[in-house]
Order: sequence, then C-alpha cells, then structure tokens
Amino acid sequence: MNELFGVIPMTELAVGLALTLAVVLLGIAISGFRNRVFVKLALRNIPRRPAQTSLIVIGLMLSTMIIAASLGVGDTVTNSIRSFVVIEGLGHTDEVIRSPTLPFLGDDYLDESQVAAVRDAVRGDERVDGILPLITEVLPITNTRTSRTEARAAVRGFDLESLDGFGELESVSGQKVSMTELVDAQVYLNVD
Repeated sequence: MNELFGVIPMTELAVGLALTLAVVLLGIAISGFRNRVFVKLALRNIPRRPAQTSLIVIGLMLSTMIIAASLGVGDTVTNSIRSFVVIEGLGHTDEVIRSPTLPFLGDDYLDESQVAAVRDAVRGDERVDGILPLITEVLPITNTRTSRTEARAAVRGFDLESLDGFGELESVSGQKVSMTELVDAQVYLNVD
C-alpha cells in the first residue's frame, strides 16, 4: 500500500502522524509535570478497575486492527482490479499516453504533432515495437436485430498504418484477421 485512498502518500502520512504523536505526548508530559494531581487521578483507576482497563485496551487494539485490515484488503482488491483491467484492456500495450487536458476539458486526444513528437523521441529505441494512435469512446450500442443493448461498449478507432508490433487479431473460429481487411461500415466485435 503506497497511498491512502489513492491520494495521500503513506510515507508522508507516517511522518505526519509520528510528529503529531510526539507533539501530543510532549503536551501531555508538560501538563502532567505542571499538575501532578491529575496524573495521580488518571493512573489510580488502572489498578482499581482492571476489567474496564482491559476492555478499553482490547477495544482500541481491535478497532485499530479492523481499520488496518480494511485498508489493506481495499488496496489489494484495487490493485487486482487495476491489473486485470490493464491486462485485458491493453493487450500487447505497455504504455498509454493521454492528453493532460483530459481531467479539465474532457479532450483526451493528442493532435498529430504530439504523436509525431512521441515517435521522434522513441525512434531507434529497440524496446519500442510500435506506436499506435488510438481513439476510444465508451458508448451505448444496440443490436437492431435482437433489440439487445449494451450500455458501455468501448469503441476504438486505430491508425491502420501504425499496426506493426501490436500482434494479430484472432476470430472466434481461430483464423487470423486484420483490420486492414475491413471496408466502410464494418467493425470487429469481441465475444463480450
């Protein structure tokens, strides 16, 4: 777990909480030295009521354990889902580059000059098999023959001249197919 709620880095959180604990303990120590009567009143109840003290300590330990376990399980599930989505969604792709304006303006497409800049930056690098400009939209689709609707279908458009290095498509019958074989108004659909 590197981040709490995907936002707060754990190292910074640990340092902040440790500093806060140190300040609180220092404040309690200073207060205890200035008013020893309050310290005696607080500490004399521990041996007088051992059952109540034990219940409080066990309750604090249990609540801490529950919170830590829920954060750990949540982070594990999030990581598993992310890994599955990346493996299923990207296939042969290792990196995806998106427009930095996506969160603000909703425009997640790079223009041709930006794609050309990326191509120039990795030209000659043996680790890069190919660069594929891609348009993806999530849209509802309807099968007019069966009246079946899919609310969130990912529709992707590719630059057909950039397909080298991205593997081949395979039909349901096991035959190799190519996107260059498609003509106007034709698409490939996956099984789902």
